[in-house]
Amino acid sequence: MLGNDIAAALPGLRAEAESRMRDTCTVCPVTGVNESTGAPTLGAAIYGPSVAPRYGKCRFVVASVQESDPQAGGATYTVTRGRVDVPVGAFVALTGLVVTSVTSEMDPGLPGRRFRTQAPSPANSQATAYRLAVEEVT
Repeated sequence: MLGNDIAAALPGLRAEAESRMRDTCTVCPVTGVNESTGAPTLGAAIYGPSVAPRYGKCRFVVASVQESDPQAGGATYTVTRGRVDVPVGAFVALTGLVVTSVTSEMDPGLPGRRFRTQAPSPANSQATAYRLAVEEVT
């Protein structure tokens, strides 16, 4: 039966998806806003090992290039949309979490960049990875 075949193959497929996650990142909730800079204040990391440093494997992907240039407070910002893949069960993704790139084996310009999740983790019992819609504001 197809359902049995999928159930048997799923652990291997998830391992294959994780083998492509060669970057590391932290995921933190926003706890407030720095009034002098307007930057978000971040809470403790919710993704990674149980001991410091709390970061885990991930993969940054450009889902599509859809920049926009909104204005706020007299400044213009560029918003770029993309995706971050993390292992299934890594954490419960909610809208508004901040994903910060820690290391990137293949893109030296990625570490330090921050992205905001745009939606909760979609429900998918047969997912090979959590694919999180994110945007970067620069």
